[in-house]
Amino acid sequence: MSKYLLPLCILLILNNCTAKVAETSAKSGKVISVAFDQSEELAPGQSLSVGKNTAAFTFLRVVSDSRCPQGVNCVRAGEAVVQLQRGTAAPEEVIIDTDPKNLVTLPIEGGKVRLLALDPYPVARVETTPAAYRLRVVVKAP
Repeated sequence: MSKYLLPLCILLILNNCTAKVAETSAKSGKVISVAFDQSEELAPGQSLSVGKNTAAFTFLRVVSDSRCPQGVNCVRAGEAVVQLQRGTAAPEEVIIDTDPKNLVTLPIEGGKVRLLALDPYPVARVETTPAAYRLRVVVKAP
């Protein structure tokens, strides 16, 4: 039993540190002010605001990306999971489907955000670094 206690403690500490890093990067990231029907690309840690609202929506990080890479034949298209934060609410994980008919729209203070895509799209045998991701969104009126 005790041989599992140390690895468990280390895992809990690392998980907490990862959350703090994401939280810190989101707070120190750039806040982009957008108008309705304006699309924008957010890097991990960047936020957007609508009008006079502050940081209404923050793209924290990519949790997983299992989309079928270009140049590969897959049985299923796959999906990406991103971690977002709306206003001061707790961070949440949202699935980004590869089918454009399944776009996610999330209400935020002062409007709603439609998640258009996660770029870059995976390519076979090419690794995407976490900092290279961009979340394409458009802000709509409430």
